[in-house]
Amino acid sequence: MKTGARLKQLRKESKLTLVQLSKLSGVAVATLSRMESDQMTGTLDAYSSICKNLGISLSEFFQGLESPETDIHLKRTGELILNKVNYSIYQLANKRNGKLKTNLINIKPNATVALAISKPGSEKCIYLLKGKVILNIAGVDYKLEKNNSIYFKSSFMHTLKNISSNQAMVLAVEC
Repeated sequence: MKTGARLKQLRKESKLTLVQLSKLSGVAVATLSRMESDQMTGTLDAYSSICKNLGISLSEFFQGLESPETDIHLKRTGELILNKVNYSIYQLANKRNGKLKTNLINIKPNATVALAISKPGSEKCIYLLKGKVILNIAGVDYKLEKNNSIYFKSSFMHTLKNISSNQAMVLAVEC
């Protein structure tokens, strides 16, 4: 259960409206509403006042709520997923539901990598860690140098070409 659902549940169990809890706690109705819908986290002072007026402690309120650790994915090393003559792609810590994909791409000098076209609505951020590359998106070239980044819709055809004399290293994040 998330904090918003917990807050709403406790307020309703206490048979209080948002307006009534607002008057008791000193927290604005709009703020309470956003907290209940998880659009806003709220401050410690707000939660302290709300809990006091609901007759529970802060620890009781937060007990059993979702832990942030349940959505953390630690991966100590990248998994080599594609190893070609001119480039290699390592999959880094990806979100389990597949919506977030993080890859490290190493490209040899003068090599070109055609990256997979994603489903409509997908987006990609490319960050150049090392070297110089030309990113071609749907026929338009973008020159990237170390520490440059670019964000685009990844449902368009896109390629990376290393134009430096050394290996290029690219971080690609897609969601």
